[in-house]
Amino acid sequence: MPVVIALMGLPGSGKTSVAERLVRTPELSVVSRDAIRAAMFQPCRFTEREKQCAYRALLLAVAACLELGRSCVIDGMTFSRAREVDEVRRIAEDAGAHFLPVFLDCPLDVAQARAVRDVADHHRAPEDRDGGLVARVAKRFEPPPADALRLDATRTPEEIAKAILNRLDQLQEP
Repeated sequence: MPVVIALMGLPGSGKTSVAERLVRTPELSVVSRDAIRAAMFQPCRFTEREKQCAYRALLLAVAACLELGRSCVIDGMTFSRAREVDEVRRIAEDAGAHFLPVFLDCPLDVAQARAVRDVADHHRAPEDRDGGLVARVAKRFEPPPADALRLDATRTPEEIAKAILNRLDQLQEP
């Protein structure tokens, strides 16, 4: 049965690093809003409207993966609003797939430091990310769903990915 893994957390919490480890597993594909936005908008101006359009495209990409029987990991989203998690959950459930929300619990100062570092490496982060963005997202972040797998984002991406894969094994058990 396919699964949709929604990586949740502040910018700089390690979602992309974890997604990169997870997609080393052949049956998982990554669906990244950041990659979709960069592909759709040349040049990307990092406007709220572009972000919303890329989000709608991400939802379609998740549905397409599931239609093909493929599991996916969602990256490039904070999922700071419960309605975003609910929309993805509905897509997964409508397709008969498992839904696994994963909250990467990261202290604000750690996320800010990572975000600043990642922007310096232009291949790792969108240009609109900085310490101020992290603080703004933190202020609006709604509590993750009760069924979210909550992981300490100060652990290594390898450790986090292993914990997620272990939970996937449990989901697949009869």
